[in-house]
Amino acid sequence: MRAPDITDLFLINVAEIKSISDRLGEPVQAVLAFWGELDSQPSSDHATEPPKRHPSQYDRIFQNKAKLSSDNLQKLALPFPAGVTLADVFLPGCAALGITAEDYRLLTGAGANGWSLTSAAVPAGATLLRALSILLGWKIMAGAVGLPIRDLLRLRAIVGIDPCSSPDAAARFLDAAESVRNAGWTIDDLDFLLRHVAVPDRLRRFTDDTSNLVQRAMDSASQGINTWDRGVVCAAMEFLLDHAFPVIAGTHSDQTSAIWELLEGTGGYVPPAPAVVSRSGSVTEPL
Repeated sequence: MRAPDITDLFLINVAEIKSISDRLGEPVQAVLAFWGELDSQPSSDHATEPPKRHPSQYDRIFQNKAKLSSDNLQKLALPFPAGVTLADVFLPGCAALGITAEDYRLLTGAGANGWSLTSAAVPAGATLLRALSILLGWKIMAGAVGLPIRDLLRLRAIVGIDPCSSPDAAARFLDAAESVRNAGWTIDDLDFLLRHVAVPDRLRRFTDDTSNLVQRAMDSASQGINTWDRGVVCAAMEFLLDHAFPVIAGTHSDQTSAIWELLEGTGGYVPPAPAVVSRSGSVTEPL
């Protein structure tokens, strides 16, 4: 490296990388996988006779004979044939990295829509070696911060910080992850509050609570006891229409229809036009 290459930005990045390495409890060489390709060149120790060969970082992970079958070793051997993609090394990649099939799909974008993730962790046009390096980086970070890869990717969507873009971004992303953990929040909470995305189990719980409120309001009204705040009930109904129906596919349709009739008949409230829910659960705009 020449003196002109040692800029202030370079020194700042070096300091950030060392700090991230310490925070993750990983060697600097492993952390570098976030922003570049894994070292794939073996080294030799010439202090011994004969010189001792040391496998590259790539070989230690993706050519690990103790973890991978001969077939998987062959599929991950460098150099990759032209045209080979992440999809082609799906099973051996999962085995080498020690991640689940779901995590692999989320990282590569194949399962992103199920979690409202707008982009894959691997940028378009990345070489396969670079792509595998990024997957390793996410696996390392998930283990270090104690969050599933799925939740880390959702956090990236929430805060708008891609840790693979620069060491500074990675440091800020770690700050965000630690803040969430220290504050006692869950990614489910943040995703629902900030992106209005709810996982099915959480949404069903919200929906059940809302359904109970609606049912109790109907029971009270039928007994002539108008003790319920119509605004609260209307808000509950709008939640069902706007958020719950895509998942529950009209499970509470009888209740929603009845409560709208009740509200219209006890004060002239005009509800918003309900979305149309298909049997598959998809939602279309009202006519």
